[in-house]
Amino acid sequence: MIFTIRASKDGETIETHREGPTATVAKARGLFKTGWLVQIIDSDGLTYAPSEFDQLLGFDRHKRRERISGDGVLGIVEDILAERRGRT
Repeated sequence: MIFTIRASKDGETIETHREGPTATVAKARGLFKTGWLVQIIDSDGLTYAPSEFDQLLGFDRHKRRERISGDGVLGIVEDILAERRGRT
């Protein structure tokens, strides 16, 4: 999957493309840490703010997106609780 990173700082805007979520999130976080306003756009056109970058790293990202659109907030909470139970 191809991702677009769009960032702006001091009136300058840059856009770059990365393949795969790990490289994309690493680049976007690097820009964010140096003061850029950053967002990631996936190939479906969904936009992610820095607080949402971890969602891109989940192994079941597509499954989670379907669940979120179908169940709303309750589905999100159930997914979080299920993940936490799996880690302990």
